[in-house]
Amino acid sequence: MTPDDQLRALLEKIAATVGEPPEHGLDGIAARRRRRTRRRRGAVATAVALAVLGVAASPRLAWLDGDNHDIAASDNRSVPRPAQLPDIVDLRCGEAGIDVPVTSIQPQPDGLHIAVENGFSQPIEVWVTANGWDSGRLLAPPGISELRQAVPPGQLTVGCQIGVEDQQRTVRLVDVRTTYTPPVLSCRPGEHVEIWDEVLPVQQTPSQLTATRDAMRARDKLIEGDEIVPYGGYPEQKAFGDPSLDPMTMIKRGNQTVALVHLSRKSDVVELDKSQYWMAVQKVEACTGFLNPPDSSTGSTTTP
Repeated sequence: MTPDDQLRALLEKIAATVGEPPEHGLDGIAARRRRRTRRRRGAVATAVALAVLGVAASPRLAWLDGDNHDIAASDNRSVPRPAQLPDIVDLRCGEAGIDVPVTSIQPQPDGLHIAVENGFSQPIEVWVTANGWDSGRLLAPPGISELRQAVPPGQLTVGCQIGVEDQQRTVRLVDVRTTYTPPVLSCRPGEHVEIWDEVLPVQQTPSQLTATRDAMRARDKLIEGDEIVPYGGYPEQKAFGDPSLDPMTMIKRGNQTVALVHLSRKSDVVELDKSQYWMAVQKVEACTGFLNPPDSSTGSTTTP
């Protein structure tokens, strides 16, 4: 036996000892080496691929786990609704002074509502003012009472008398539902608006309609078919029942508003639970056609 044959026999014996089927011999060892090499190469390739994938995915994972993770979920979240404005102003007046807890308010369908809390044992004066609007001085009884005003939206002030001092706070009236309608004259083409500032006294009356009718009839400004109605800026406003320093009536001719009549009351101070009396027309805003009616003026058929 040659040395090569002896070496081959020895290797086959070693291969049989480690579990390689003897029938494969050295060919089996060579094949196993090739399989091991392929497995090692595959493992290395897999590890490299996983490493590359991990590097590529890590920014995405970090983004999801970071401060911005809620951005991806925001599409499924409902948009938060804004806080609803209160529809009643609390006006608290006491020894410590005035307190108005809110700065913005929305009107109700019949106007601005104010809950007056009078901490004194006697009636006190309260008021509401705005651009072109003045409630005048209103006497609020001790305890809690409610004041309603058809004040137009915008910035306004509410106040009360604390001893001998007047105190007030600014509140913004926000017409969230667009319920307020400003007064508008229906002047025809060629007409323009005129202001009649002459004070027209009338017999004292609790009816705004009667005061308006008497003042306009005295100056022959009404014709047959004219209608006198209270001005209501809010759809459910009780125009005759809400005290105001400058209440207004409208004169309708056909379906046109031809005049806005401003009344003045007997006193600037009114008790909330008592009727007020009208004693004059203080101003008229009107189309020229109303201030210069035909000669056949016969008076309005409207009743108070």
